[in-house]
Amino acid sequence: MGIIMGSVYLLTVVIMYFNNRTAQVPNGNILLGVSLPHDKLTDPEVLEITERFRRMHTRVCLLAFLLVIAHIPLFNFVSLTLLFMTVWMTGFIWACQWVIARHFNELRALKNKHAWWTGERNVIRVDTEVSRFKDTFPISKKWYVFPIIFTLFGLFAGMPWQFPEGVGITFWIMQASAFLTLALFMGIHKAYENMRTQVYCENTEVNHALNRVSRREWTRCMVIVATINSAIMMFITLAILLGGNFAEMLVIIILLASAAVLLPFFIAFSNVRSVRNRLLRVEHEEIFTDEDDHWMWGAMFYNNPADTRLIVEKRVGFGMTTNMGGTFGKLMWIIIIGIVIFMLGMAVWMLPVDFGSVHTHISGGEVTINAPATRNFSFHVREMQSVELMDTLPPRHRVYGTGTARLNTGIFSVTGHGQSRLFVHLQAPPFIAIRLENEWIFVNAPAQTETLEIFNRLVELIE
Repeated sequence: MGIIMGSVYLLTVVIMYFNNRTAQVPNGNILLGVSLPHDKLTDPEVLEITERFRRMHTRVCLLAFLLVIAHIPLFNFVSLTLLFMTVWMTGFIWACQWVIARHFNELRALKNKHAWWTGERNVIRVDTEVSRFKDTFPISKKWYVFPIIFTLFGLFAGMPWQFPEGVGITFWIMQASAFLTLALFMGIHKAYENMRTQVYCENTEVNHALNRVSRREWTRCMVIVATINSAIMMFITLAILLGGNFAEMLVIIILLASAAVLLPFFIAFSNVRSVRNRLLRVEHEEIFTDEDDHWMWGAMFYNNPADTRLIVEKRVGFGMTTNMGGTFGKLMWIIIIGIVIFMLGMAVWMLPVDFGSVHTHISGGEVTINAPATRNFSFHVREMQSVELMDTLPPRHRVYGTGTARLNTGIFSVTGHGQSRLFVHLQAPPFIAIRLENEWIFVNAPAQTETLEIFNRLVELIE
């Protein structure tokens, strides 16, 4: 698991490094999120700010990687790893954006000082000839038939299934997530279709070509990403239905798929930028509109209530961002903040898994087992058919519950015993195996002496 977690962190650092490096490379007439006249992109003062950004951004990425190395000893603690990952990811993104914002403000102040205006400010232009054909630019939504099939396959495959306790909830959460993410991608596709066309120059043919390539590339990207995401969800659903020790394999597949999901964004971004720069390089009637006032905190947020577009192309990095001037943009950021809060809550909820213990109480013939991150379980001694002490646990895989290097709690499929309930500290043998009428119970205590006391008490009661 340590190798997997390390790969997640390393992949994040690499992605953030190359994503934010695009800020120091001119995108048309935009550098560090600020629009400048073409002849000022190589101004010595501008290049000095760009170089300072490069050095500071590199140091931030290096520091983030060193923090991950310092965290390696805690990889076996699920709650601390989840807590660290959430704080680290949020802090890393914030630090990178702070670096961009700092140099964005410096460059913008330099631009204002020298009055380097790139055109009319906050003007929305429309090429009516291009607007007539905008509905023909995106690729057809018929291509969503494949992610729809994948999503429905996962749903219908599991509907007749008799789920073990707790697994049904996981299944339906997965299906809801699959449908919601598919709806999100289709919604973004629709937003691309409805957004107004952009005017780049006085040449209608160039405007037509650039709007067409932009919409086709980004809508194609949405279809590909939706298909990959739906395939991942389908595979995870099948793993839940078929059972098996798929945890680490699923994490690896999700990591590889995440990298595959990023590739369409990179290709779309590169193709759109390449075509735009190539066509406008030879166009002498290029139109510039200075929209810097609508970009905030290092061009991370676009806020223009007068602009009807729901999403706009990022000035820094790959992909698109939402227009915070509309309800959709605000809603998306509320969702992102909610996800961060949820992850922190999950980390706190998982603390007992790393630091809690299994407690077994016997009173009046009733045996009650309390364990972290699972329901309490009770049975009467009259239900016991046998009880034995085992030095090692048989091979098993988790069906539902918690399976860490320290603690196994929940429902597991155990070789030679079938579906069983486990409440065991893996590093504190021996283990008590209790046979009931329809299932086995495996339990122990944090200390060997306490486990032996529980076993002797159960033997006395069953006799």
